[in-house]
Amino acid sequence: MCHETALNGRVLSRQLSDAVQADYVRTSSKSARYKPNKKDKPSAQNPIVIKANTKQKQAFSQLNSSPYIFP
Repeated sequence: MCHETALNGRVLSRQLSDAVQADYVRTSSKSARYKPNKKDKPSAQNPIVIKANTKQKQAFSQLNSSPYIFP
C-alpha cells in the first residue's frame, strides 16, 4: 500500500506540473488589461473659498450666541 501511495503521489505531481505549464508562447504579459493610474488624477478639486460679508458674519455670531434647543 505504501508503494501505491508513493506512485500516485508521483503521478499527481507530474500531472500538476504539466497542468501549470502553458504550451504556447504569449505575445504579452499576463497582467490585467485595464489598470487605471490613480496617481495622475487628483481625488478632488481645490475648494472655492468665499469670504463672508458683514450680514453673514452677523448671522453667524447670532447663531453662536443663542443656545441650541433640541426636542
